[in-house]
Amino acid sequence: YYGSLDKSKPIGLKFFGMWSDLEELLGRKVDLVSEGTLLPFAQESVERDKILVYERTK
Repeated sequence: YYGSLDKSKPIGLKFFGMWSDLEELLGRKVDLVSEGTLLPFAQESVERDKILVYERTK
């Protein structure tokens, strides 16, 4: 899963709840990382394999 968060609103400890909820929902371990922190080879892999699951409309 690759997603982004609205950075105008602080997430605080909700980050850890989201992490736990995603693992439970998906039934597998999940790594959450901040945008821009992945090494280039990992970023390329994410970009190549990502699938749009949900898109917020304005």
